[in-house]
Amino acid sequence: RTIMMLYVLLAFVFLSCIILSALVLVRNSEMSKDVWTLKEELSNVSNTVWNIWELQRQQKSIWEAVQRDIREVKKNLGTAMSNIQSGNDRLRTVPADITQIKKTLEALEKKAQTPPQPSK
Repeated sequence: RTIMMLYVLLAFVFLSCIILSALVLVRNSEMSKDVWTLKEELSNVSNTVWNIWELQRQQKSIWEAVQRDIREVKKNLGTAMSNIQSGNDRLRTVPADITQIKKTLEALEKKAQTPPQPSK
């Protein structure tokens, strides 16, 4: 009877080991799924970080181009302002030039109206 109890106890221990092994396998399978999920999420985060980095690099290059264009516009604006000032300076002399032209035309008109002197 004692041996029989030992066999039953041994069978119970063996059965417990099998049940525990099955539980470990099930739990391992669940953890494996969790690990795969974490791996996918980490991959998504990595891709997102890469995309953000790429966008920042593009933004930096665009900003540098904008700054270059601003410097070019400032340079051209200086040249344009210089040209405008030069044009304004020339326009200031226009009334005096027109007055001089009028005087010259009036003098020519007077000469044209006076009869020519006969040469002796």
